[in-house]
Amino acid sequence: NGYSSYGSSYGSSSYHSSSPASSSVVYPREFKHTLGRHAERFVGYDQHDSQELATYLLDALHEDTNRVTKKPYVEKPEQADDEPDDEAAAKAWSMHLRREDSRVLESFMGQVKSRVQCPNGGCGRVSTTSRKKR
Repeated sequence: NGYSSYGSSYGSSSYHSSSPASSSVVYPREFKHTLGRHAERFVGYDQHDSQELATYLLDALHEDTNRVTKKPYVEKPEQADDEPDDEAAAKAWSMHLRREDSRVLESFMGQVKSRVQCPNGGCGRVSTTSRKKR
């Protein structure tokens, strides 16, 4: 996934000031250079959306701090026709936590409900799922 060494680079002196008096200073140019080493889409001077950067950083931090080390295969559950929304959401979230569990997830992720219905007359197929959302 390319994230695993990102968190360890953050504390390196590669983009921090070497002066003891300004040890908390982070230089944007060096930060961008370090970021570009881990995500090619941030190399160069193309304009990027701030949400794209925030999403990338949160994903990287989540992957580096994920408490789940062995991720089992998990089917995404569909909500049954007679199943209440809160029960379906709780089941989906529980299944999600079998693969993903970090402080980043606790603070920045939630769920959205998705309902897709077949447009063909007479089909009647409906799929309702809950999925993660940043």
